[in-house]
Amino acid sequence: MVAELAPRPAQPGWITAVRSLGRNTALLRSVVTGMIMLGIVGDVVRRSLTGRSIPGMIELVETFMALEVFLGLAHAEAQGVHVRMSLATNLMPFPVRRAVKTFGMVTCLLGSAWFAWGSIVRAIDATAVGEVKPGLLRFPVYPARWAIAFGFFILIFEYVARVWEEWHAEPSEAVLAPTTPVDIEKSALATDEERVDRIVETLDRLNGEDEDR
Repeated sequence: MVAELAPRPAQPGWITAVRSLGRNTALLRSVVTGMIMLGIVGDVVRRSLTGRSIPGMIELVETFMALEVFLGLAHAEAQGVHVRMSLATNLMPFPVRRAVKTFGMVTCLLGSAWFAWGSIVRAIDATAVGEVKPGLLRFPVYPARWAIAFGFFILIFEYVARVWEEWHAEPSEAVLAPTTPVDIEKSALATDEERVDRIVETLDRLNGEDEDR
């Protein structure tokens, strides 16, 4: 979805801190992804050469998958890459659109807070008992549970930042009216007309250059 608001030149420091934290956790997620890939490749190579897998690799990959998924949630939301459908909101007047989007983000914020609380409680219990992954190796999983809680915690602040931006950014003139299929068709026609005009101007200029020669 194309951004509908023109953000102010300077953002509050806390939003910058939230976005920086989200980027860093996404970078850590990328490192974890690389470790998973290397582990799987090493396991396949060893299995091909010796017929045996690396002990504990399955448990390790399963645990690291949790890190990979949840550490990237906040950065994905900041970049707008989560699955979303804007067909209905594009048909709404701007004030209604802003209210609907805010309601959706607040709902997601509350859901993230609920998940974060549950994840923290579960992480505390797992740490207290020293929870491990059953398998060939007793691989500890409570660090991954803390990572899940941390991912939701950052996501909460990202939604707060999104709501702040929604109500403090200046809307452009193009989004003050609802976008309808008729508007899209008119815009396409105007674009085609401008393209034809540019082509005609270019041909006239080339013809004029040939005459001068």
